[in-house]
Formats: sequence, C-alpha cells, structure tokens
Amino acid sequence: MCGIFAICHPKGCPSSAHFDVQKAQQMSIRQKHRGPDYRGVYQHPKNGNILCHERLAIMDLGCIQPIQGTREDHQVIHNGEIYNFRSLEKGELSEYKFTTTCDSEGSYWNKANVLGVDKDGRHFFSSEMKCIEDTCGESFLQAFPPGHYWTPEEAWFNTTSPAGTTMN
Repeated sequence: MCGIFAICHPKGCPSSAHFDVQKAQQMSIRQKHRGPDYRGVYQHPKNGNILCHERLAIMDLGCIQPIQGTREDHQVIHNGEIYNFRSLEKGELSEYKFTTTCDSEGSYWNKANVLGVDKDGRHFFSSEMKCIEDTCGESFLQAFPPGHYWTPEEAWFNTTSPAGTTMN
C-alpha cells in the first residue's frame, strides 16, 4: 500500500509558522518502501497545509498524487485501489467532471494510521509512526481510530455512528 503523510496547521496560523515543505518531504521519505514508484507533494499557498504521497503503482501506472480537485486548492491523497472506479464515474459520480484517469480521483477521505501534534499545534498524519515521532514526541502521538476521519474543527468524527450516539 502507498504511504501518505499530511500536516494540517491550526486555524489562524501565521505563514511564518508554516512547516517547511522540504522537511515534510524528508519525513515522508522514511516510508518510501510503501511507495517506490512515485513521490508527490502539495502545499496549500495560504494555510500551508501539506500533503505527501509515496505511491505504489498497481492499477493506473500513470496516476500521480496528490490529485487536484475542482479547484487548485482542493487536493486529495489516497491509499488503496478502487477497482470499480470506471462504473462509479458513469453511475453514482456521473455529475462530476473527472480530469484524470486515476482510480483515486473520486475519493476525498483520509485514512491515516497515526496522528501527532507538535509543540506549535500542527497536526501530523502518517501511514507510519517513524515519519513523525521525532517531530511530535511520544506524548503527542495516538492511533487513528478505525472508521473515523478528522477535521480541524471537530477533531475525530466517526463515520459509522449516527450523530449524538455515545461511543464506549
């Protein structure tokens, strides 16, 4: 499987505090064994958020990530293969304009395994802990719960439980 790595800056973070994109790439390279075929990176010009992708090419050998969405500042990285992507493009997702032939273009979700927070409040997501442990420190690392996604406003959000249910 591919390796994904992302850094999300806290809301209102000044550009002087944005994480260095070259340093982020060096951190992501620690998982290059997960994706030896291509390395991609994107940094948002305003908020400084960073997406890195170490690609293992299985289906669409020409697909590169991060993938740009309908706007330049909408980017996605994906770890996995969507084997029925052609039928999804013609069916459930037919109202959307696809700009690549990549199976991952229809997915806009994050499934990283590890979350870390550094001393400046930046959130780090990675497929492997070794990419972020020296930057975030052991006390700021936690596992990414299965079936969840993360937003800066809401933190953890469980996609399998209805709103208002209590998690045990």
